[in-house]
Amino acid sequence: MSSQAAKRLLIANIGSTSFKYRMFDMCGPTVLAQGRIERIGQAGGACPDYEAALALCLETIVGPGKALGSVHELAGIGFKAVHAGMVSGTRLIDGEVLAAMEEFSFLAPAHNPPYIAAMRAFRHAMPEVPLVALFETAFFDKLDEATVTYAVPYRWKEVDGVRRYGFHGASHRAASERARQLCGGGDLRHISCHLGGSSSLAAVRGGVAVDTSFGISPQSGLPQNNRVGDFDVYAALYVMEKYGLTVPEMARTLACEAGLAGIAGGSGDVRDLEEAAARGDARAKLALDVFVRAVRHYLGAFLVELGGLDVLTFSGGIGENSAGVRAAVCAGLAGFGIELDAERNAGRAMCAIWKRRRRGAMRGRNWRWTCSCARWRGSWGCRASSVAPREIMHLRCNGAKFSSCSCLPDLVRGQPAGIRQRIGKNPADGLEQLEQDRLRCSGGFGEESRRRHD
Repeated sequence: MSSQAAKRLLIANIGSTSFKYRMFDMCGPTVLAQGRIERIGQAGGACPDYEAALALCLETIVGPGKALGSVHELAGIGFKAVHAGMVSGTRLIDGEVLAAMEEFSFLAPAHNPPYIAAMRAFRHAMPEVPLVALFETAFFDKLDEATVTYAVPYRWKEVDGVRRYGFHGASHRAASERARQLCGGGDLRHISCHLGGSSSLAAVRGGVAVDTSFGISPQSGLPQNNRVGDFDVYAALYVMEKYGLTVPEMARTLACEAGLAGIAGGSGDVRDLEEAAARGDARAKLALDVFVRAVRHYLGAFLVELGGLDVLTFSGGIGENSAGVRAAVCAGLAGFGIELDAERNAGRAMCAIWKRRRRGAMRGRNWRWTCSCARWRGSWGCRASSVAPREIMHLRCNGAKFSSCSCLPDLVRGQPAGIRQRIGKNPADGLEQLEQDRLRCSGGFGEESRRRHD
């Protein structure tokens, strides 16, 4: 195997009925091939199972003139796995890992079974190629014991792994890393809101997760599209006893027929709920209100746990695209240093407006700056920190110059006189001097974000 071929990795994203993949040349990294196979095992689909889907994938990418001359050129295959209890982090996939995933399949019924089937198919087809799983729980491996421990018989935790774990680790880690790039790192107090078909919040300090809205399963925490979220276990026992439901029947109801869809009595997609609520549908509005209340519940709890807040980010399909949800989540929080600019929130502006405020309780410095919305390669952010005036700007529009940013005149007007003098009448002319003054500028936007800004 050549050294160049040894750098080629296939990343598999497995859904309950789908298989998406990308192959990377890690010397670049460059995407050498990509594709998706839908309706696996479904009527009208091309593949009855994951073995057939894998065979179709290999037929597409392996062979003369294709991305791979042979499967032996692959250095490894990576999976974003979900739940294996205390088996977490980055792991070579072997019998122990698969057994742990099978043990926790009851808790992750939409995720673990298809991943296990796909992993077994890859092992059977390419036994010589290493398979690696990065578990969604990994970002939360350093949660302290008080945070992960339920008030149940302690032996359940020791023997059966009944404790809180946390999911959406890849999304929260990406938001944390990006926030630290933009805001200078350090002991940053960050609340990450991943809001989509499946939603969660994470409290992060200095890049390390300290709490999560999730519990032992992806059915916990915030109400999901069709999964229940936080729920008094005795309510489930009461309904089971009253109607004679079995455990599998109740599990299916909570995992498939609850959440926002259960409240609204139809779709649990927030886009549909917003449209229905605008037409006067009371249950759709109630579902949205329940969702926003749950987000604010954890936002408030994490703000207290972190002892204040420096950065609030939104990611996921709802977090990125629903101005109404972002506005509702942030409403009335100015006393905590969180202010959302309504105009820029509605218009998906990519740059922040920082506003001078009096010294407050968040941190004991002389300056307080809050911002509207900032599009950060897939996540929106609100900054709520007290920072020194030489730390004002954290965003660079279009990856290079501030001159193309409509927000900059507002940024300039909001600065103390000394900084205004260094910026000058033309904001673009003063950029180099500001950088020499070590006024922080970081970031840059990818092509997709750039097109949206244009």
